[in-house]
Amino acid sequence: MTEYWVSKQRFWCKFCQCWMSDTKAARSKHDNGNRHKESVEEWMKDNRKKKKEERIAKEDFEKDMREMDRAAREQFKADVESGQATFHSG
Repeated sequence: MTEYWVSKQRFWCKFCQCWMSDTKAARSKHDNGNRHKESVEEWMKDNRKKKKEERIAKEDFEKDMREMDRAAREQFKADVESGQATFHSG
């Protein structure tokens, strides 16, 4: 019978950006290591910062849209009152 080489499974840690053996012992040792814990903490901090920036940008956008809508309504009202525009319902 012919024997052939078989690659062992590897696991990629997205937090530490490294490969390791995909065994329970290797993953447990890695997950409990300081480097991994620091990497996860940094990832979580970056994720919170990104979410906060996205929320602020969304709030700013919505505020700008409300202000534009208010200004457009005021201008339309002024145009209707001056006879430059007409309002047709329906």
